[in-house]
Parts: sequence; structure tokens; C-alpha cells
Amino acid sequence: EMIQLLDTALAQSGIAMVYVGDNVVKAVPVSQVASEAGPVIDLPADQLPDCGSYMVRIVHLKKTSPSELLPVLQPFAKIPNGIIPIEREKVIVLRDFSSNIKQMLKLVDMVEGCGGH
Repeated sequence: EMIQLLDTALAQSGIAMVYVGDNVVKAVPVSQVASEAGPVIDLPADQLPDCGSYMVRIVHLKKTSPSELLPVLQPFAKIPNGIIPIEREKVIVLRDFSSNIKQMLKLVDMVEGCGGH
């Protein structure tokens, strides 16, 4: 909980914490965080922490095209260029803070569950 609080406070001040190993984090200005690799996290949305930790999530879509989903997710993105649609593979890559990705994943589930179109 203390790490989540610290991550959130730093994120509000324009600093993102990027995990670069099991026991190592790097502080990066939010404006530059999109160029960091960040860890790919596969936890379900309800298990993601509500904090400012930077992470990457690869979402495989079943019904909706990435370009249809992009305008729905964009308002929840805080990282510039943090949503990458890959049309041919029906994949969308989310690079953002954990709390934002959590919200985006809930929207993806809603849209995909309702038929996607």
C-alpha cells in the first residue's frame, strides 16, 4: 500500500516509476515514459493496483477493431501516445499508469461483451 501511495503521489507530480526488474525501479518524467519498455502485466483488471505505476498491457480483441476502440479509450490515457492499435492482429497495446489501464480494461470488457460494434 505504501508503494502504491508513493507511485500515485509521484505520478501526480509528473514522475512515473518504471519497474526494470524484480527489485529495481526507475523514476522517469511522464513526458518521456512512453519511450521506456515497462513491464508487461497480464493480471485481470480487478487485480491491478490503483496506483501510478507505469506498465504495459497487450489486449487481444475478439469482436472490436482497435481503431473502433481507440476513441473510447483515449480519454482515460495519461501517457502521450500510450495507446497503440495494431489493426491486422486485432491487438491494442496500452502503455499507461496501472490505475488508467485498469479503467481501460473495464471498458474493453464492456465493449467486447456487448458485441463490439
